[in-house]
Amino acid sequence: MGAALAVIYYWWKQSTLQNSRAARRLIEWSGWLSLLIIVCMTPALVSLALQKQISIMHFHRQFLLYGFLWSMVLWACVSGKGGMAKVFSWPILRYFGFISFSLYLFHITAIKLLVTFVPDLTGAAWVALGMGVAIAHLTWTYIEKPSAKVRIR
Repeated sequence: MGAALAVIYYWWKQSTLQNSRAARRLIEWSGWLSLLIIVCMTPALVSLALQKQISIMHFHRQFLLYGFLWSMVLWACVSGKGGMAKVFSWPILRYFGFISFSLYLFHITAIKLLVTFVPDLTGAAWVALGMGVAIAHLTWTYIEKPSAKVRIR
């Protein structure tokens, strides 16, 4: 999805459409709609709306759909009218953007540690999130950020 979006963005920058207020507005609204759909795909919200319990795994493997929706959000951030770009440039969201790859890699480690050593912990999901963020922050600070400065000739 990222590669496809890069091709679309390259085409977009070459076209006269990038100067069209209507096109930029459409992209912005597509991004907001995509973000709303992503939020509405949260199993707890769907369960609440349907008044019946659905599995937390219900949308878990919708990779193409999530990829498309997040691509629309990203495109709106870089090519829309600017509202979404402003929101996603908030310092806390930028921070999570910086650590997101490490968080993606290590969130399972935090979950496995909790399941193994404290299986009946109340609020385990929040503790796992906190642990994942802490691990991601450390790896981003001490591995990712310094290695980004390494230049090979």
